[in-house]
Amino acid sequence: QHVLPRHGGAPAHGGEQGRGVKVLLSILCGTVILFAGGCVMSFGSGGGPIIWASWAVVVVNLLMIAAMWGLSGRMRALFVGMAVLDLAVALLAGGVTLYNAGTDEELLLWGLLTAFAFLVKAGLSYAISRQA
Repeated sequence: QHVLPRHGGAPAHGGEQGRGVKVLLSILCGTVILFAGGCVMSFGSGGGPIIWASWAVVVVNLLMIAAMWGLSGRMRALFVGMAVLDLAVALLAGGVTLYNAGTDEELLLWGLLTAFAFLVKAGLSYAISRQA
């Protein structure tokens, strides 16, 4: 008996959809890495804790990319932890923006866009954790 794959020829485990999530999450991680690297360069050696936090963000996001694209071992805890942190950042960015924006439409736009990006990143991190 011949069994056709589900989803119009796609693998039964949803490989193409999972690949799209990986690509999008990799792009978001790369963007966060660039931003954190910019913070390191902007604050230089006088930044103190901000420098260490920025380096930690770079390392964790690099680990996420490595885990998605071939780092051996199960990395579910990494993705769940990052999803929780990204959710916290999204809520904090949204709250701070709404509290401080007042009538500044540009600040409101960029602040809420940042919060939304971190919310999407949290959702994608959690989705990948369920596959890990």
